[in-house]
Amino acid sequence: MKIRENRLTEIINVKEPRGKNKFGQPYRVLMVDDSTTVRRLGAQMLRSEMFEICGEASDGSQALDLYKELDPDVVTMDVNMPVMNGIEALRRILAYDKNAKVVMVTSEGHRDMVLEAIKIGAKGYVVKPFRKDSFCEQLRRAIDG
Repeated sequence: MKIRENRLTEIINVKEPRGKNKFGQPYRVLMVDDSTTVRRLGAQMLRSEMFEICGEASDGSQALDLYKELDPDVVTMDVNMPVMNGIEALRRILAYDKNAKVVMVTSEGHRDMVLEAIKIGAKGYVVKPFRKDSFCEQLRRAIDG
């Protein structure tokens, strides 16, 4: 009886990581945020779900360059950044690749900018500070369509 209970517990507690595709390969994420802390925390959350962080940028201009170089599966894009904000970076990334999958990252006070980003072509958004489950789920939705 004890062996059967342990096996059942193993089966129940096993969950597939959200950061891998159907072939077992990790999804590649480009993280864009002017806050090193936000990038670090976000990367830690995503890595725990087996996503691969293929690059990081601190402004939209760097994001555009890295997008062209790295061809990530999905981009997390802060709305408010120096040099080039997330809205303009989104526009330019979509002009370069109309199939780009970008999830906007914002604080509570930027609802209008997020709505504009969705109209432009962002695939979703998360609000900072984000929870791991909702963050990973938004990325999976963006990737899966």
